[in-house]
Amino acid sequence: MSLPTRLTTCFHEAGHAIVQLAHGSHPWIDSIAVEGLPDGILGLVDTPSIWQPSCLERAASRDIHEVWTRGAWRDVINYLAGPIAELRWRKHGLAAIWFAADEMARRCLTTSEESFTDFGRVRHRLEWAIPGDDHANFVKAWLETEEEVHRWWGPITKLARLLAERGRISDDELYPFWNGLRDHRSERRRPRDQQ
Repeated sequence: MSLPTRLTTCFHEAGHAIVQLAHGSHPWIDSIAVEGLPDGILGLVDTPSIWQPSCLERAASRDIHEVWTRGAWRDVINYLAGPIAELRWRKHGLAAIWFAADEMARRCLTTSEESFTDFGRVRHRLEWAIPGDDHANFVKAWLETEEEVHRWWGPITKLARLLAERGRISDDELYPFWNGLRDHRSERRRPRDQQ
């Protein structure tokens, strides 16, 4: 993997991981890697998603269905955090990222993205969790995710640099790294307009 591709992939994976860590109710991250992966996979955050396809087959109470729906939305945000962090690292400005929402929605919803890609997973969750105007729901999720990536950009950058240096970060390293950011985390929780 070339250095530019490695760095881009590290920012992509760090975006997924930090946005997920920022919402502690999400499942545990076992590892993050850009090395030692099967052919065709550039990077990976090894973690289960909240929503699983088996949710489609289960009958559930309204309360349980609501929990699954919130979990599917959280997954959407986590899956979009990687592409948005990658765009941000490539120096796309806020306006360019916001304007990309429409194009990315078309790409996600009208092409045959495989279900194991970020956009494929987003499409499946949007179709299930919020049936109706998938395009509008994608744009809403894209803009919400951009806010999350902006809020957590400092930790995303630190984790991306660490991942680029090491190639793989286990949970034994990741969680102490995250906990060491406590001061930064409390400082970065202010809304964008107050920064």
